[in-house]
Order: sequence, then structure tokens, then C-alpha cells
Amino acid sequence: MADTIFNKIIRYINTKSENRDLSIFDSRTWGSGGKIQPNDYAALVREFKNNVRSCVELRGTAVAAVPLKLYGTTGKGETPIRYWQTREVERKEKAYLQTQPLLYRKMVKAIETAEIVDHPFLDVMSTVNGFFNAFDLLSLTSFWLDLTGNAYWYIVKDGLGKPIEIWPIFHIESMRVKPDAKNFISGYIYKRGTKEISFDVDEIVHFKSVSPGSEYYGVGALMGCLDSVRMRQFMDEYEQAMFENMGRPDMALFVKNLTKERMAAIKEGLKQYTGPRNTGKMGVFEADEYEFKELGQFNPREMAFSSGRQYSLEEVARAFHVPMPILMGNDSNLASSKTSEYYMAKYATMPQCIKIQEKINEQFASLFDSRLFCAFENPVLEDGEFRLKEIETKVTTGYSTVNEERQIDGNEEVEGGDLRRWPTSFVPVEQAGQQRMLTQVEMESVTESIIDGAMMKLKERDSKVK
Repeated sequence: MADTIFNKIIRYINTKSENRDLSIFDSRTWGSGGKIQPNDYAALVREFKNNVRSCVELRGTAVAAVPLKLYGTTGKGETPIRYWQTREVERKEKAYLQTQPLLYRKMVKAIETAEIVDHPFLDVMSTVNGFFNAFDLLSLTSFWLDLTGNAYWYIVKDGLGKPIEIWPIFHIESMRVKPDAKNFISGYIYKRGTKEISFDVDEIVHFKSVSPGSEYYGVGALMGCLDSVRMRQFMDEYEQAMFENMGRPDMALFVKNLTKERMAAIKEGLKQYTGPRNTGKMGVFEADEYEFKELGQFNPREMAFSSGRQYSLEEVARAFHVPMPILMGNDSNLASSKTSEYYMAKYATMPQCIKIQEKINEQFASLFDSRLFCAFENPVLEDGEFRLKEIETKVTTGYSTVNEERQIDGNEEVEGGDLRRWPTSFVPVEQAGQQRMLTQVEMESVTESIIDGAMMKLKERDSKVK
């Protein structure tokens, strides 16, 4: 299958460089280990295991599970975007989008903003290519950002210059930016061994987690906890060695006048008595003179790494903003579980979503139309109980009407929901008694609509959580 993938890519490569050979994309040739440096991306990717893998997967799959929507703006004097199938943006949805500075600037300049539900951008983002889908693409992008701070998409275009496929670039360590004194970046070079491919700037989408040490490359969250990760590895290696040969021999055999050949033969024979399954066995060997000595018992504290492992786990979780209860999966308390989910969504999932969507808007969506932008739905689920109290307070104080609150929640208006309820204490003395008060029937209708709307939002939240 790998050969099929890379041959497919080759067919789409620009004919101006017929000598490009994309067989170097083949991910079957991974490098080997070594001391990890901040730009040793291959080594950083190899750390995708144990606690790091758990955290990276939790955040990456959470990002990929959030729906990505497409929007379009129409400015003064511009052709309306409604030649595509559109949907009106709800007030609550618009308010969330405008909390993001870059999207706010786009929307505030437009006379209309609408969600586009049918567009080639959505088709490409959905199908990606014949071997990866949207969930794969977004998960991988988040994985690479967390591990290395960089992720790359190769954009395949048709004859009109419009994107038709996306290929995530593996082997992050092989991709290099071509600095340019005039344009900052003049392109990209993908080099493996003696083979080299050059890409134009608009062929590659480069995602990166901003680094204070480089203007061209990012740095991943993994670098913030790498010391703790290596400490965990050292503990594992130490204990593994101890299990394989009991840490140190319980008994030692001293033999006089032993040749090197005889020493090697004895060591080879001793191997059958090492390891956890051979605990307590004693080897017997032929010798003219010998002496056994007991070396004493191993101190249990030397193998007690539980506190060290716990510290390493907590450091890794903090680096990726993953709450410990979610990582451990052992929180049976509903209140604290909701708190953990809220923290994860707000500080782990949402920033990663915004980071990815902004780069898509900058280098990919603009290839279709400069008026387009995409945005993930708000991953932070609203607290239903808090929302219910908020509605009750706003309606009973006259801050808003029932229908205004129902519009915020995306619900249909109800009869009598446009009446504003003013408490007597809020009315000037000279106007007391002049305000129309709701009848009993209207009050019951208002209360029922509030409860129905709140219950609907609670059910939607619970279904998303499940």
C-alpha cells in the first residue's frame, strides 16, 4: 500500500521538476536512537509511547472530534457568498467566533457572515485523499505539533490551481525551510539521504507551535517534560535489568586458576539460572576448588520507584494540559469529573484547535476564496445547570425575554416569549403599577419554555459527553 501511496503522489507533482522522486516519503525507513536535541525531530517522534502517547492521543483525538465548519463573509460592494449553500450563523455561535481576535476582525468588517455547508473546501477536508480521512489528518497534525512543534501538509492542486488533495508529510526531520532575505521564506526542501525535493511556498502548509528560539521552526510540548520522560525510561531500564539478572547475584562462585575459556563457559552456564523465573535456583559447576559466598539481600527501597513514576506522570500531564483524572480514568466523582473535562477542553483542546484553524485559514482556505475562513466548534461544553440559573436570572430581572434566551440557545421562539418581565423594585415610584404584569397563564408558559430549553441543552451536553 505504501508504494501505491507514493506513486499516487508522484503523479501530482509539478512537471517542472520531473526528477522529483517521492519514494523518499516511504515511512518504512525510520532512523535509530541517540541523545535527543530540540531539533532532533525523529527522536522526539520515537517518544510517542507510554505516558507521552497517552497524553498526545488524548489531545489529538479530542481535537479531531470537534467539528470544523466553514464560513464566508460578504463585504460592502462584494458579490454575496450565497451562491454556495449557506446557513445563518446563530447568535451564540457568532458570539463565540468573535471572541477570537483574527476572526473578529474578519466578521466586523463584513456586512454578512454565513456558514457554508456545501463547498469544495469541505469536500477536500472531508476526503483528504484516498488513504487518509479528516480524523486521521487532524489527529496526526496535533500529534506532530505536540511531539515536535511542527507539522506539514502537501497540497495537491488541479490545473486551475485549486486544492484537490492533502497529504500529511511524515519524517518531520527531513523537511527544511528555505529562508529568504526578501520574502522570509522562499520554499521548502524535503531531503532524505541523497534525494531532495523542492516545494514552492504555496504547496506546503506549515503548522508550528511558536518557539522563542527559532523564527522558522516550532517547539513541541514534549520538550517541556522531556527530562521527566527520560527519568521514567531510566527507571524502567534499571528495573528490567534487575529482573533479568536479579539486579545483582544472590550468590557468587569463586574459582581458583580459571582460564578465560573456562570463565566464559561458566558464565554461559549461569545464564540458565538468571531471570525472575529462576529465583532461588543455584547452579552447580565442575571445578577443582570452589567457594560459595552469599551477597546479601537486595534493599527493597532500591526498586521502589512508584513515587518517581508518579512525579514523571504528573509532569507529562502538566506539559500537555491533560488533567490527571482523565489520564488515569479513575475519577468516579461527577463534579470533579466535569471539572476535569472543562479544564481539558479549555486549556488543552481549544488552544490546539485555534492554532490549527488559523494556519488552515492563512495558507489553505485562502486558496479557494479570500473571504472564506474555517473554525472549530466551541469544544468547551456549557454547564447546563449554570445556564438554567442564568436564564432564570435574566428573565426574572427583565434583562432579556424568554425568546431572546431561546435564540441564544438555538431554540425556536414561543408564543408570549417576547414579553419582558420587570420586577416592581426596578420601576420608578411615579410609574409603579403602570407596567403590564404577566398573567398566570403567561407565567406558566414562560416557566415551561425556560425548563424545556434548559433540559434540551442538558440532553445535548450529555449526549456529547457520552
